[in-house]
Amino acid sequence: MAKKMKPELLALSTGIILSIYGAGYLHTQAAASAEAPTQHISAPASVATSAPGSGASGATQASALRDGTYNGSGSNYLGDVSVAVTIAGGKISQVQITACNMHYPEYWIDGMPAEVVAAQSANINFVSGATASSQAFTDAVTQALSQAA
Repeated sequence: MAKKMKPELLALSTGIILSIYGAGYLHTQAAASAEAPTQHISAPASVATSAPGSGASGATQASALRDGTYNGSGSNYLGDVSVAVTIAGGKISQVQITACNMHYPEYWIDGMPAEVVAAQSANINFVSGATASSQAFTDAVTQALSQAA
């Protein structure tokens, strides 16, 4: 038969658990905001978006690119993304995600290749809620474009 816990001990235990949880939450939020870029693009309906801010890092402009198809990859603590970037007439004509081994599904970032073609640059907005995937994608595109330069 289970013994009843004293209300004082229950309140103390609950307070300790909530304190630990709160400290972990604050630590996670501080780490996420320190590494998260401030730009965002439309995300799947299940993902909240934020307003755009300053530019993404690692931008490569499409000027003076050699024609061909170039591969790049980007990785971080949540996985990796590989892309194939096709240059035709000195411009980015196509970007394909060739592999996506991230914590979150690929469909969260599947609109980003079109953004690169439209911007003619790796300097595009990130997807809120898929920041690590977005960063790995833009790193992969930047790597491919550096080969074409």
